[in-house]
Amino acid sequence: MLQRVFALYQNLRDREKVLVLLAFVSLLIALFSMQSERGNMETVFGGISALAAVGAAFVAWWAIRAQDQRARLTLSVNLINQYIDAFESDRIRTARRNAAEFIVRATTQEGKFKWSLSDDDSELEDLRKVLNLFDHLGTLVRSGAIDERYVWNAFFPMVQMYWLGAKPMVEYWRENTHRRFILEDAEYLNKTLSDYEKHQLVRMNSPGGLLRPGRK
Repeated sequence: MLQRVFALYQNLRDREKVLVLLAFVSLLIALFSMQSERGNMETVFGGISALAAVGAAFVAWWAIRAQDQRARLTLSVNLINQYIDAFESDRIRTARRNAAEFIVRATTQEGKFKWSLSDDDSELEDLRKVLNLFDHLGTLVRSGAIDERYVWNAFFPMVQMYWLGAKPMVEYWRENTHRRFILEDAEYLNKTLSDYEKHQLVRMNSPGGLLRPGRK
């Protein structure tokens, strides 16, 4: 077990190693001082052994926690880079342009939907590509696989603009297909990123806001 704990400890970053050692030494000193005052050295050595076991368990927990956090960070970065590459690909760039033009054509100045399912469905294809990409991304954010910070930094306000433009159509599709959950995670993504944006604006406009870390 000690070899396993030592291996986990070695995987910690330097700052994490220092914190673990300080915590362990502080506990050891406190126990030794307390028992020395009572004059019971046998109890001191027994306490040291018990503390060593507790310390080993603590190091193992800390190392596993740190590894898990680094693994989640790596996963978030890899996933967000994949979606950025897809979003900036020639195929999706073309789809984004066509989708924006279609939104303008298919809605009135008041934001009402003036298109119908009886029209040419091919006009919807590019808009669906963009919204489906956001829907898949929203699923990952909702599940916790990607930190919302990274998505906000890479995709806001594009998500908001496309969602608000397409919202009348999405509501029309939901009503006419009786599938209220269509693009549910794209809607979730829009709300999550909009709320995150509001939080950042509040933070930036408050005293010392530039110096305070953003919401995780």
